Amino acid sequence: YGISPNTNASTIINTVTKNGGNVIIKNSSGTVKTSGNLATGDKVIIKGSKESVSYVIAVRGDNNGDGIIDLKDFVLCQSHILGKMTLTDEKFIAADVNYDGVIDLKDFVLIQSHILKKLTL
Repeated sequence: YGISPNTNASTIINTVTKNGGNVIIKNSSGTVKTSGNLATGDKVIIKGSKESVSYVIAVRGDNNGDGIIDLKDFVLCQSHILGKMTLTDEKFIAADVNYDGVIDLKDFVLIQSHILKKLTL
């Protein structure tokens, strides 16, 4: 978690390979991704000489996993707060943009402010 919006897949790939590792990034459908923005639900698999670790990405504010923070994410946050649906796993982490362990009005306002270009998540 803690991935900033508009982080490009190549940034992760370059960082890992520069430090001697191998990395594969797959989208939520399992297709390998070498460029473009990371999205909530993408999987990063890092392979070293002795072990392999995998991480599921949670991009701050990208609650629906499309890599874009927009009205859809705003509505998902609102629906979660109102109890109409429940965000779980990486989508919960993405919606909890202030990292306080709950999705509440504070997160809702932060997502709204990002969409309105008043701040960057």
